Amino acid sequence: MTAVVAILNKTGMALAADSAATITNGDTSTSKVFNTANKVFTLSKHHPVAIMIFNNAEFLYTPWELIIKLYRKI
Repeated sequence: MTAVVAILNKTGMALAADSAATITNGDTSTSKVFNTANKVFTLSKHHPVAIMIFNNAEFLYTPWELIIKLYRKI
């Protein structure tokens, strides 16, 4: 389970997420929990845009973290 929180007001915004990620095999009988996952990412160094990840951490077998970091370099 992932907890992501966004708080907004007229002058700012705060984003937060837990750092636990559970990896399971295909039949979900075996799982492992990692407590160091990144779930909140800055999309741009110049503009205030962020991305929060939950549920599936991959897109077409590529980790979202890698996709976001490659986009940020453009």
